[in-house]
Formats: sequence, structure tokens, C-alpha cells
Amino acid sequence: MGFPSACVGANVAALLLVSGAAASMFVTDQIQPTFSLLKSRGCLPDDFNNSASKPAAPNCMNLVNDGDLPKTCEGGMLGDTPTPPTGDKLEDAIAFLLAQMKGRKAKYTSDAGWIINAYQIMDECAGQRAAGLLLPRAAVYSLHCLRWSWFVDCDRQQEERGELDAAGASRRDAFLCGQCPLSPASLRAVLESATARTLEQCDTGAPAEEDPHQRYADGVAKVVNLLESFQSGNKLKYDELQSAVTNELSGANSEMAEKLMKVLFLCKSTKTSEDFVTCWAEIGVLSCIYQEANKVAAAFPDQCKLSA
Repeated sequence: MGFPSACVGANVAALLLVSGAAASMFVTDQIQPTFSLLKSRGCLPDDFNNSASKPAAPNCMNLVNDGDLPKTCEGGMLGDTPTPPTGDKLEDAIAFLLAQMKGRKAKYTSDAGWIINAYQIMDECAGQRAAGLLLPRAAVYSLHCLRWSWFVDCDRQQEERGELDAAGASRRDAFLCGQCPLSPASLRAVLESATARTLEQCDTGAPAEEDPHQRYADGVAKVVNLLESFQSGNKLKYDELQSAVTNELSGANSEMAEKLMKVLFLCKSTKTSEDFVTCWAEIGVLSCIYQEANKVAAAFPDQCKLSA
């Protein structure tokens, strides 16, 4: 799936419209193929090969719109149709497209682990799609969500190898210092209430002039400092932190507390405060993806068509 040349600029404009050129952590290298970037960062199996991908048949969208899910579209997604499907037909069309995408990805490599992880990424993106997006905008959402999710998964792989590059460090820093749904600043009220400490503001200097790894380390340190009351040496007193956040579930910050409880659940296995914040950044970046991809999709111009 891709954008006709007339609409590439519209897509980039949509990205800038919803997030601002400096605010988006995903605009960089927007046009470069996803898997080329992943390969250059060492995040694809050795036998990965997507060169056999086939273009969509031009009537795929019409077949879906007529309620007859296409049998011969080779994973095709969109064509030119005046009346995109809605309601149950829309959900059927999206489910079909997801199944087609999974089928295509399964042919790219014999690495079962990569395939399973790719399926999980697709399912998570599908589950976070905003309600009410018609098929073209749902496709825009999926394009960006999947692309960015693979980038973030690559960050995870690199960090596990001790090789997190500047792009990955910049994303983690942008999360810790940003306004994503799970960012510390977005949860400031519940964090400060539960810890009885003040969250330090991030440096607002120009990130391009600084080492992204150092900025990321500084961001982690600020959150670790916030958790000082729940540390014994460098060990996180997880149960005490969980109890403090649980107490916030019945107060004015209950919605934020629920989000923070999700972080605590997903990062329960971490032992040190630094590892906990690193885990928080790793999973939290996904909340940025879902938020930004939905905004880009909603801003995509109606007059633009997508091609497979």
C-alpha cells in the first residue's frame, strides 16, 4: 500500500498538521521503505525477502464495497470507489485486509519468531484504531501504525543487543519528555500525588544539537529521581509503588492511575528503578504511535486515494 505522488505531500502535510514538524517522533525518512530501514538497523531475519510482493488488483475496493470479499486481490487494499463500506461491511473489509497482510508477511521469512511478532504488531494496531474511520483513512492509520510499530520494535531489539542507535534513543527521549498518553508528563498529577515529589521538567534545548543517548539518559534519570521514595539503593520497591498508585484509583486522578497501573503491570519483572523507567519508555512509545497514527488518518484529505 502506498500514496500516489499527488498525495504524498498531502500525507506529509497531515503529519505536520497534527503534530508539528518538531513534535513528531516518526516523520524522519517518511518516504524511505520500511523494511529497507529495518534492514539497515539490523532488525530483519537473515532470510527476509519481500521482493515477491504483488500489487493490488484495481477492483479490490469495489469487490469489498459490493459485500463480496475479494478472492484474487493478492493482498490488495484500495481502489477508486465513490461509496466506501460502512458498518459491518467496513469491519469485514478491514478484517479481510488484515488477514491478507498477515498472509503476505508469512511469506517474507522462515523465522517463526519474526512472523509471530509481526502478527502481534498487526493485531495491536488493529485494536487501537479509532472508531469511525472509513476504509481509506483506516488504511492510512494502518500504514503508519505498522511502520512506526516496526521501528519501535527494532529499538527494542537493538537495546537488547546493547546497540540502541540515535533514532531509537531519540524516540525514547521524545516519549519521556512528550505528551503521549503514557508519558510521565501526561500522568504528572497522579505521579506527583502518589510519590509526593515533583516531576522535573525536561530540557527544552534543541535536541539536534545534543547527543540523543544523553538526552534519553537524562530523561530516565528525571523519572528515577521522582521515584526516590520507592527505592532501596537502586532497587525499586515495586509493591510500595503499586500500593501508592492503587490508592489513587478512587480519587480525582483515577483515569491517570489506571494508565499507570498498566505500566506497572507490564513492567512488573524489572528489578531496578532505571530498568523500570526503561521498560516504561519501551512500552509507552506505542501509545505515541496509536495517538499520532489516528490523528494523521483523521487529517488525511478526502480527495486523496490510496494505492497498494
